[in-house]
Amino acid sequence: MVPGTYVQLDVMPINSNGKLDTSKLTNHKGINLREKVEYVAPRNEIEQKLAEICEELLQRDRVGVNENFFTLGVNSLKAIQFTSRISKEFDVKVNFVTLFGNPTIEKMAVEIETSLWVNNDLFLEDDDDSEIENISI
Repeated sequence: MVPGTYVQLDVMPINSNGKLDTSKLTNHKGINLREKVEYVAPRNEIEQKLAEICEELLQRDRVGVNENFFTLGVNSLKAIQFTSRISKEFDVKVNFVTLFGNPTIEKMAVEIETSLWVNNDLFLEDDDDSEIENISI
């Protein structure tokens, strides 16, 4: 719990709600005040779509696959929007437990890929008429 960096500011950036605007603390004089994670670009289609969703919701230029959603600014409202967008884009159901357990694009992509693989009709038994729809992850 010891800070890695100290930066003296003349004024703390405040948002319209009177709270600290952490988005303006992101890069102060070349120092990243957020979690120090090296940027890794999306490596496949699932990661690319997740990055696009995250960038749009958080209004960021780029989001690396190893950056934590919650460190980037996902709050409860954005978490609802994020899970909803993932569900629509990939036709899978994503709940908060999954989101909190897989808080990076890389981890969420693995969960989605696993769900899509399990939901594939090739792996369902033919002698049973039941179908699996939108497996919840």
